[in-house]
Amino acid sequence: RSLQVAERPVEVNVVDFATLSIVQQLKHVRQCHVMIGMHGAALGFIPFTSPNTGIVELLPQAYARHNPHSVNNIFRNLAGWFLRGYKSVIVAVEAGQVSP
Repeated sequence: RSLQVAERPVEVNVVDFATLSIVQQLKHVRQCHVMIGMHGAALGFIPFTSPNTGIVELLPQAYARHNPHSVNNIFRNLAGWFLRGYKSVIVAVEAGQVSP
């Protein structure tokens, strides 16, 4: 998929890690410029991203409503420890309703 931003083409890859080997997953993580993912285990790959990779964590409303300052901070902290830019976005879905 591609998208046009500021008159520059941007490549967007939607990847379902469940279908890939760990080596293939790491290859995708290492090559991305911005990693966008639902709150969950796949964001544990943050340490393997390139130094200039930005991280966007999608938080279902249920997490933000019930745990605004607890476990949700794990990926923000991980991004900070590895000097990656980080942003969280609350999304209007409940946990388990998002598919690639």
